[in-house]
Amino acid sequence: MKSVDSTLWIQPNTGATNESGFTAIPGGWRCHALFSGEFRGIGGYTYFWCSGGEENNEMYARHLRYNNARIIQEVLTNLPMGLSVRCIKDE
Repeated sequence: MKSVDSTLWIQPNTGATNESGFTAIPGGWRCHALFSGEFRGIGGYTYFWCSGGEENNEMYARHLRYNNARIIQEVLTNLPMGLSVRCIKDE
């Protein structure tokens, strides 16, 4: 899922094959305004909002890291945060 462009991701860009065609780039995240509101993790991480968890009023994200080939899902408790959005069409 990660872009294979070696100028975007911190090395090693583990598992970057982009076989899916998703081409994720490492946009990092934006911190909560109470914690400075600055951008962090650019070049090494990318976070995306994802659906699910509405029944418990929880927010979910998926993220990719420069040193890991897996996409990781997590529940976010430190809201509001600025994360990337990528719309995907169900076929």
